[in-house]
Amino acid sequence: MKPKPPPRLHVILAREAPLAVVLRRGPANQVCTMLWNRRTDEFTLGQWLKGRIYEDKCGLSPDGRFFIYFAYDGRPHREHGPSWTAVSRAPWLKAIALYAKGDTWGGGGFFTGPRTYWLCSGHRCVQDTTEVRRDVSDVQPQICHDRWAEAGWRFYDEIDAAGMKQRFREKELPRGWVLRLKSRWDDYELEHVRSKAVWPFPGWGWAELDRHRLVWAEKGCLFTAALDREQGVGAPKLLHDFNEMKFEARAAPY
Repeated sequence: MKPKPPPRLHVILAREAPLAVVLRRGPANQVCTMLWNRRTDEFTLGQWLKGRIYEDKCGLSPDGRFFIYFAYDGRPHREHGPSWTAVSRAPWLKAIALYAKGDTWGGGGFFTGPRTYWLCSGHRCVQDTTEVRRDVSDVQPQICHDRWAEAGWRFYDEIDAAGMKQRFREKELPRGWVLRLKSRWDDYELEHVRSKAVWPFPGWGWAELDRHRLVWAEKGCLFTAALDREQGVGAPKLLHDFNEMKFEARAAPY
């Protein structure tokens, strides 16, 4: 019997608070949210969805209180159709603001302030709220690019030996290290700037600097380690194992 593949993890960090939302996907048509308190490393389950949440079209308010996400489940809901963008109270999925999209082109949003958010075009408002406000200014952000850029990542392109353009994202880390993501293959690596030594980590599905520590997702788990000046990643510490989680219907507390 083939072993069950581990769930895929993606994490969205709040930029002004020690909070994050973890998206745990697996099987392919099931996803759940969890609140990660990065000060205490406690994890609190939010809600499950039988469908898909597009990780790079999501955002978290600077204080970690509100979550915006783009989802698809293929069902013709009377309110919002098969795809929608919602704003919720993190880590829950129940919408306080809800927008119908209809397809998977575009979609999603981006927080432009603690209580303001911007949406891609083509949405129809189904439900609004006074807790947060839609930013209708002509900012035109690139949701994926801007969320990474505000976290300190830079983008650049290179042409490989086969003449194919490859996109890279990289971020400077303490102790002379650079964290790099090769977008074409989703491979992470660490490079020591002075020695040019490169340490590949093809098993990582997500990685980021959390204050003074490195955090990453691998084989359905979240790990952390200190950065060593010579060896790169120090001894890993398990933060949470998401492998044995199963779908459960949960109501939001609002």
